[in-house]
Amino acid sequence: MFWGLSAGVVDTGDFSFEHVLEDIQTLNEWALEGRLEVTAISLHAYPFVQDRYVTSTYPAAIVRRYADKTELYLDLALGRLDTALANVVASRVQFLGTDLGAEFEFVGPVLDDKNWFGEGVGIGVRKGDGALLKALNQALREIRGDGTFDAIRSQYFSFELDGT
Repeated sequence: MFWGLSAGVVDTGDFSFEHVLEDIQTLNEWALEGRLEVTAISLHAYPFVQDRYVTSTYPAAIVRRYADKTELYLDLALGRLDTALANVVASRVQFLGTDLGAEFEFVGPVLDDKNWFGEGVGIGVRKGDGALLKALNQALREIRGDGTFDAIRSQYFSFELDGT
């Protein structure tokens, strides 16, 4: 993403970015302090930043961490948890769409605060391959415009893929 922003191949709309070049450990620490609005972090730091979101947004919450989603889903189904914070698409497919999750549903507001979750999704493209980036963007516009994307999506998912 850094390359895409610095090379100007990612349309940032009305947003502007200042590139701060630091080692990943410094960026991890700054993310935990909330010093930057957007930053790269290591895979190791992600759970700590996620915890910061939950504990600062819901200070009365008791946070239990899981090694994987399977354990989380089992605890929900067995009544050992009252609620869970999890990815919408993965939860719909891996839990709500199964017999184990048939009695559950999403409740409450959609968690989409850009300060915590960013905006949108992306496809990684090799540095310097502007032609591929342009072709991908054009193809995505076309298949969304002519309904092909929705036809493919509906074969695999019973819900929209826009986070709702």
